[in-house]
Order: sequence, then structure tokens, then C-alpha cells
Amino acid sequence: MKSEILESMKAVLIQYGSPEDMLSYSSVDHLMGHIRVWHLKTNSQTMLDLLQRYSGHNRPLTVLEVHDILSHIRRWYREESSK
Repeated sequence: MKSEILESMKAVLIQYGSPEDMLSYSSVDHLMGHIRVWHLKTNSQTMLDLLQRYSGHNRPLTVLEVHDILSHIRRWYREESSK
């Protein structure tokens, strides 16, 4: 994964450190927008799976769902930065 994507992931994890703080529509939409950009740049199947799971009427609405998304980002970041 490109270093620019890793830096973007790191910034998102810092910005959205607390799932409780980002349940507003604009915050969740912005977070999903980052994942869409990362998917377009990496063609990652796991990112596509996450986008499909939380698209349309399935938009994340709970702290647990947002926490799940952030967990995926943390895992992607950890895996890619250790390479």
C-alpha cells in the first residue's frame, strides 16, 4: 500500500479516535468516503466488502458499527505498515 494511503489512514484514526464522537451523518459519510478513496487506489477486496456491508440503508448508525469500521482501518494500517 502506498505511503500516502498509510498516512491518510493514520490521520483518520487520529481524527476519529472515539466512535462515540462521530455518529453524525456527515462524520460517518466522511469516514466512508476515505475508505472509498483507499479502495479505488488499492483495489482491496476487504475494503470493498466493508463498503458493501455499510452502504445504502445499512449506513452505520451505532457506536459498535463505527467501532467495527475503525477496527478494520487499524488492522489495515498495522498490516501494511509492518511490510
